[in-house]
Amino acid sequence: INFSSDKFYCSSYGADVLIFKNIKFIGKRIIRYVVKKCDNFTAISQLNYSLIEECVGARKEYLKKGKVIPLAIDDLFYKVEEYKPVNNNNFLYIGRLVDYKGVDLLIDSLKLIDNNLGYKLNILGDGGDNNFLVEKVKDFKLENKIIFHGWKKNSEKIKYIIDSDVVFVPSVESKNTMEGGPLTLVEALSQKKIVICSDSIGYGTYIKNGINGIKFESGKPESLVAAINYYNNLTRAEKIKIAEAGYELSLKFQQKEITDNLYNFLFK
Repeated sequence: INFSSDKFYCSSYGADVLIFKNIKFIGKRIIRYVVKKCDNFTAISQLNYSLIEECVGARKEYLKKGKVIPLAIDDLFYKVEEYKPVNNNNFLYIGRLVDYKGVDLLIDSLKLIDNNLGYKLNILGDGGDNNFLVEKVKDFKLENKIIFHGWKKNSEKIKYIIDSDVVFVPSVESKNTMEGGPLTLVEALSQKKIVICSDSIGYGTYIKNGINGIKFESGKPESLVAAINYYNNLTRAEKIKIAEAGYELSLKFQQKEITDNLYNFLFK
């Protein structure tokens, strides 16, 4: 929220609206009050915007002041000189190791796929579920296929993305948590990688299944298994076509374009 003497703007970046919405008796009223008082507001995804719309209720006139404008990714991701084409089953997950990120679902799904599918999953990130997930991998005897690398900064992270073929965004939605973005999805697309994502994430609305990415039903390992098998049955040419379409989508998330959209909407 940005306060000044004459203008008031607000933006929703993730689960912030959901947190307020769940506060009994006053949560929705707080959101309605903020939206009423602000001159303009933005949400990073249609998912975020829909939560605001739900809180506003019958006061639809407030929504005229709002617009969906996503976050931008670091320009570093567009400075890569050479893109490695999708070719193998080098899998990647990037993000916090917490329950709503769905990493346990991803591991469960990889346990269920055909044992003849050769793959490697690199996991970048840290969080409260780290030990639980490491033990799950050990229990499944997948230590030679699923490797934990801890948190990485952008300059290191991009190297893993470049060397990957598929980046997973398996987040799940619950009453108290949601994934408004995430930028990881766009960062992967910017390197011409195929994204397999759940249908409950905010940026999932940009993904057209089989066209510029692959989607599965949130929270359902059998659906994720089907998505992985779908990917595995694609020809190399089909994989490259999806990756190229994903790259074209990522160009809409460049910093200059997003900054211009924000400036034109909020300050003109």
